[in-house]
Amino acid sequence: MNPATGGQRHWLGMLAGYVRPHRGPFLAAGMLLLVSSLLGLAQPLAAKALIDGLSAGQGVGRALVALTGLVLAAAVLLGVGNYLILRTAEAVALDGRRGLVRHLLRLTVPAMQRQAPGDLLARVAGDTMLLRQIASQALIDLFTGGVMLLGAVVLMAVVDLALLGVTAVVVALLLVIMGVLMPRIREAALRSQESVGDMGATLERALGAFTTMKASGTEATEAARVDAAALAAYRQGVSLARWGSIAGTSAGLAIQVAFLVVLGVGGARVASGAMPVSALVAFLLYVAYLTHPVLQLVGAGTYLQIGRAALTRIGEIDALPVEPIDLPPPAGTARPAGPPTSVGIPTSGVAGPGGG
Repeated sequence: MNPATGGQRHWLGMLAGYVRPHRGPFLAAGMLLLVSSLLGLAQPLAAKALIDGLSAGQGVGRALVALTGLVLAAAVLLGVGNYLILRTAEAVALDGRRGLVRHLLRLTVPAMQRQAPGDLLARVAGDTMLLRQIASQALIDLFTGGVMLLGAVVLMAVVDLALLGVTAVVVALLLVIMGVLMPRIREAALRSQESVGDMGATLERALGAFTTMKASGTEATEAARVDAAALAAYRQGVSLARWGSIAGTSAGLAIQVAFLVVLGVGGARVASGAMPVSALVAFLLYVAYLTHPVLQLVGAGTYLQIGRAALTRIGEIDALPVEPIDLPPPAGTARPAGPPTSVGIPTSGVAGPGGG
């Protein structure tokens, strides 16, 4: 298949079409996770109030109760939000599988004869599975991570502008590194998924000629071919894992460096009387807090690159010619749908990729 055939529809449009029918649960989960993140942002300020109260010899019971309440409420909202987003992501994957299978069953005979059935099976089973990961991790993490990062930066500016400037330099270096790594992750993801499809096609050919293989005694030859295809898939998967690990490690290292630099500079400012120790503690908590949103954004970028490759491969199937056959709606749909014209159009009547 020619990868260029998937370019007739942008992958972001396809992704939006898959998510659109489930935007209600997605928004609800996003709001729960957002509130949880905001409560987390308030925790360093509560800790600062606690330390200030101790320094002034005042009672800290109220500040301690407030801090405990923030921690518990954030944890509960995080758990509920994560469950809701994972459940909704399963529904997105279901729509993807149903739409792709129904599109395959309506292909013209010449179009089907040009495809490798093993590769088609890999796309139905593997590429649609990545839709769940994109929906459950990339989209929500991109939203909540961005809000958390922005909120943390604003509150860090409130605490101490000089230390914020030090932190911003480290974060800028991280952005440059990510700009170099993301294209490599996208290329590795596409090669990895293509190699899995090649392995499925090789195995399908062997099983399709099973009787002939047994009669001619070529089991060892076929096993070697499948093994070679599996080894190629392994190598491409390792390449993807390597680039993803480099991205995650770079992000974590950047935050650790920022923490040490802030500790040194902030310690000097406390010693000179330029800032109270409670402000330094709050700022260090915010630097540590940055670890989560930064890793969220890096992970979201990684999954979006992987999802881009998967949607490109699904788009190649979507571009194949089909016959005007009206299939009945699958089990569990609310009402019958019109003739599916795209792999991403759920048969419950809601718009799919590229649909309105």
